[in-house]
Amino acid sequence: MGILGGIRNNPAGASEPRGSGKSLCFGLDAQFNKVNHFFRGKEKEFDEQAQILEKQMQALVQMQKALEEYPDQFSASSKEKCGSSEKLSVTGNHSISTTDLEAGDTSLEAERHKEIS
Repeated sequence: MGILGGIRNNPAGASEPRGSGKSLCFGLDAQFNKVNHFFRGKEKEFDEQAQILEKQMQALVQMQKALEEYPDQFSASSKEKCGSSEKLSVTGNHSISTTDLEAGDTSLEAERHKEIS
């Protein structure tokens, strides 16, 4: 094998700059780590959004069950009584505001905290 101008010729006929194998691997490894970091962040965002959507779906299922069990309680006249602050009764003792539903916060603890404040 001869060296011509910093290029090493290998028996297969391919040529590469001297020492480039290691630097190429380190460069590719750095790029791969950037890609991994990016997609881990996207995965975390996706999981958080999925949790919010799951809470919203649970609230909607509870509302659907409440509507099926007590259709008279959710007539147009009862909505007019609520005024501008719309609250949807999920069970006999608890309600969820529509803004909480949109934000994905359907926990009863958050509702109790608001009532105390």
